[in-house]
Amino acid sequence: MLNTVVNDNVENSDDDESSWPGGYLLGELDAGLVQSGDEIEYTVYFLNAGERAAANVRICDWIQPNQSFVNGLYGGNDLELTTGGTTYQLTAASDAADRAELTTVDSVPPNCNLPAGVTAGNSVLVLDITGTAGDPTGFATLPGTTGQGTPTNAYGFFRFTTQVND
Repeated sequence: MLNTVVNDNVENSDDDESSWPGGYLLGELDAGLVQSGDEIEYTVYFLNAGERAAANVRICDWIQPNQSFVNGLYGGNDLELTTGGTTYQLTAASDAADRAELTTVDSVPPNCNLPAGVTAGNSVLVLDITGTAGDPTGFATLPGTTGQGTPTNAYGFFRFTTQVND
C-alpha cells in the first residue's frame, strides 16, 4: 500500500491548493515497474476550491489500452467513492442504481474531456460526483471550501483497479 503524501512538484498545481486537508493526498507518482497480470489501484482526488457550490460535476478517466478494468473489488462492487466521511461502493454498470459507469470512448456522455490519443473502443470510467439520481443520494452539489478541509463534503476521492494486460 502506498500511503505517502504526494505532491507532483508542478508549479501552480492543484496539489498545493490550501483547502486540501493536511496529509490527504496519499499515493505515489511512480510506484516502480509493472508486469503483465499486476493490478494497479488508482485514486482520483477532487476538490471544489471555489466559493460557490458546483453542480454537474463529472470526472471521466481513460483506462489505458494495455490495462483492463477489474470488477468486484470494493465491497463486491467495482469502485468506491469517499466524500463527507462516507464511502459508497458503486458499480461500473450503466444503470440507475448509481452514478458511475464504464463505457467506451464512442459512448461517453457530454463534458468528458479526454486526452489526445484516446481512440475509439478505449474504455472510460465516468463518475458523476454530483447529481439527483442514483447513489450517493443527497449529493446534488459539491459545496465550495471555506477553509482547509471544510466542509468535509467539498472534497473526496474515488478508487478503482485495473490489471495490466499481456
